[in-house]
Amino acid sequence: MANSLPVDQIATAALKECGVIATGETPSAADLQEARDALNGVLASLPMFGVSLSDISPESIFTTWIISTEAQTTWTYGLGFWVASEICGKFEVPLQKQQDINARGAYWRDLLLKYVPDNAPIFFTVDNG
Repeated sequence: MANSLPVDQIATAALKECGVIATGETPSAADLQEARDALNGVLASLPMFGVSLSDISPESIFTTWIISTEAQTTWTYGLGFWVASEICGKFEVPLQKQQDINARGAYWRDLLLKYVPDNAPIFFTVDNG
């Protein structure tokens, strides 16, 4: 089963977690691109952890998962925290909050990498639409 999710949803969630934008606000193009770039970096690192990744576009719009809907929801939520941990230092997030974001990002990264490869073959495709 293939499931898709707009990359901008993950990027926006990461920006909210960092306090760059509030709920209901639209991120600036520059902030959104910073988060997209971080997400692409995270996705590019996945083969080092044994996850198959076929292609990444620098202008990604959608990520397609060949996994269950439940696993996709877990990845979506977890990637938001993982990306937030990658970008929080760039947005002058206070140190205490950075530490919290980094701890949650590490938790989700470890959970995702432990949980998903054991439960289904995963193939990520990032398509620039």
